Amino acid sequence: MEERIIEIMKEHMEDESADISLDADFVVDLGMNSIDLLEAVMDLENEYDVSVPDERLKEFHTVRDIVTFLEQLG
Repeated sequence: MEERIIEIMKEHMEDESADISLDADFVVDLGMNSIDLLEAVMDLENEYDVSVPDERLKEFHTVRDIVTFLEQLG
């Protein structure tokens, strides 16, 4: 799951060749903005057939945050 999430996040970054760790901050380390993150989360919703409430988006700062959220959904 982690690798696929990283692949999806890379699709929304300017530098798709960048290395992404589980603890890389989307804004600080990866240069993503809120639109990039929103689009990536929409792709993740489609990929994993889940719905992410809008209020949860502001809680996502790292790949690990998203992985944890998806794992909790089961």
